[in-house]
Amino acid sequence: VDENGTLTLPDSVTQIGKGAFANVKGLKTIIIPGTVKMIGESAFANNTTLEKVIMQEGVETIGISAFQSCNNLVEVVLPESIKNIETQAFYGCAKLPSIEIPSKIEEIKSYVFAGNNNLSEIKLRGNEIKRIEKEAFFGCRISEFTITKNVEYIESTAFGRCNDLINVNIDSGNKNYIYAKGILMQSTKESVIFVSNKYYENSTTFEIPEGVVDFSCTINGLTNITKLIIPSSTATLNARNLPETINVVEIAESNENLKIVENCIYTKKAPETLLFCYSKEKEISLKEPAKVIAEYAFGGASNATKIVLNSETTTIKNQVFTGCYYLKDAEIGKKVNEIDPQFLLAMYDVNVEMDKENPNYVIEDKILYNKNKDTIITVLKQIDGKFDVSDEVKKIGKLAFSYQSKLTEINLNKVKEISDGILTAAQD
Repeated sequence: VDENGTLTLPDSVTQIGKGAFANVKGLKTIIIPGTVKMIGESAFANNTTLEKVIMQEGVETIGISAFQSCNNLVEVVLPESIKNIETQAFYGCAKLPSIEIPSKIEEIKSYVFAGNNNLSEIKLRGNEIKRIEKEAFFGCRISEFTITKNVEYIESTAFGRCNDLINVNIDSGNKNYIYAKGILMQSTKESVIFVSNKYYENSTTFEIPEGVVDFSCTINGLTNITKLIIPSSTATLNARNLPETINVVEIAESNENLKIVENCIYTKKAPETLLFCYSKEKEISLKEPAKVIAEYAFGGASNATKIVLNSETTTIKNQVFTGCYYLKDAEIGKKVNEIDPQFLLAMYDVNVEMDKENPNYVIEDKILYNKNKDTIITVLKQIDGKFDVSDEVKKIGKLAFSYQSKLTEINLNKVKEISDGILTAAQD
């Protein structure tokens, strides 16, 4: 490395190995010769001094997370020889202002530019891109994007949190997509891919276009929206992606899939499912005998302090109470036989009561067990320090201790089986 922090790799190098320059300090500019065909996984990850990357003609592949979290990277020169840019390659490069994607690229992989909240200009040099995957541009500051003629798949979260994006241009040769009134859709209109926050920033009503069957596009940033209109075609929606400010919902009378009962959206068809509760009451007691509580179902019940599930409910999905900021009490009925271990993820102040007649589960000392208490399903309280597993427990279920950030030690005692991911995000 010279006095300016520049390193020019010699022509003898044909590959940069996994993590080769990860966390290296003092390197500001790297010049990669065309003899290098492959930049390996995490090759420059977390390199916080790196500012400029120059790749010469001949480089073909940029590996997974190759430049992830290079927080001071401001310039990247990509040659036309690049064929593959892998998942998360430039994830979290917070200062990168622009990028040109070479013409041979056919797929923009998941999270490849996600978290680049300074990235305001993306130029596609060619027309070969066919797929844009999950959260590829999540959180970018782009105001304009062109969908070239060969694009045939765009994942519904590809442009999530791109709050400045308002101009989506579609090549005249592309018949797969349409963009109108701030909404990017498949030409069949069956699903919405992107809704422009900028277009709707002064609106209080959002109407799902007729023809949309599954509405799973993210509009939760539109906190100015208070009214949602659902057409006859829509059969399901994702509560996680809806703004909590919604307090009025209208569903077309001809809709055969969804219904409203007491400010909650349910499916009409079996298994009847609570999709989204937007009640602003403090105490919510579900009267509708829905079998399933869907993920993030109470995301619109932002004022709730107590929620009582219906006694006919059998299944509780992931993070059903997320968004209930004031929730203190929740009651679960006797017929529940399936509970996601993260149904109450990190909401440690909530007191959950299980019906005593439930034959499948029991809660003691804010720990959810199976009925005979030989399995820990999940821990519902925050553990600070050491946790002693009781003598009768033989199994710890999947994700049972996830997000226990203050947990420092576990005494497994007589446990014989440990499931996957029990300590996911348990940092201490």
